[in-house]
Amino acid sequence: MAGIVCKSITIAAVIPACIIMLLFRALRQQQRIRVHLCLLLSSLMVAVSTLLWQLLIFYSVLETGSNAVFERNPVWCRLLYLLEKYSYMTLFMWMFIEFFHLHRLLMHAFTVPKSLRFYYIFGYVVVLVVIAVVVVVVVVVVVVVVVVVVVVVVVVVVVVVVVVVVKVVVVVVVVVVVVVVVVVVRSEQSRRRS
Repeated sequence: MAGIVCKSITIAAVIPACIIMLLFRALRQQQRIRVHLCLLLSSLMVAVSTLLWQLLIFYSVLETGSNAVFERNPVWCRLLYLLEKYSYMTLFMWMFIEFFHLHRLLMHAFTVPKSLRFYYIFGYVVVLVVIAVVVVVVVVVVVVVVVVVVVVVVVVVVVVVVVVVVKVVVVVVVVVVVVVVVVVVRSEQSRRRS
């Protein structure tokens, strides 16, 4: 419950701050304000995605005691989970960019960067690429594990079938040998009697 209250307060505080920064042209034109704005927007994304996750999924699982939400909407739950992780990663990346920008301004006070394009790329696109790579790696690992499990099961089944067939063949051979021996012994006995 505290999480919902904290995220709601964050949303209520960040939206007016973003509106103020966007309304005034003098603020909008400054690079440091644009970097602050991106940090605030990332904070807003974190608050909204976490609030959605808690309201739609987490509390319904707590109330019902089952994973019915996951079972009914597996794709949407995963997408919401990825959005939440992407939001957190963008927030941390924009914190880093904020500190990097301040360091750059302090160390090179008279050379102001011309564009924030690289900041935007690192703040949003690089994080998206990292998330995509992680998802692809997880999918590949899951597929490899499934293939290995299927191969192991097939090998075990083949080995069991071969063992059973060998046992059956051995039993049949033993039975045939016993029958042949019995027939030979009886025929010998009948010849001796005659």
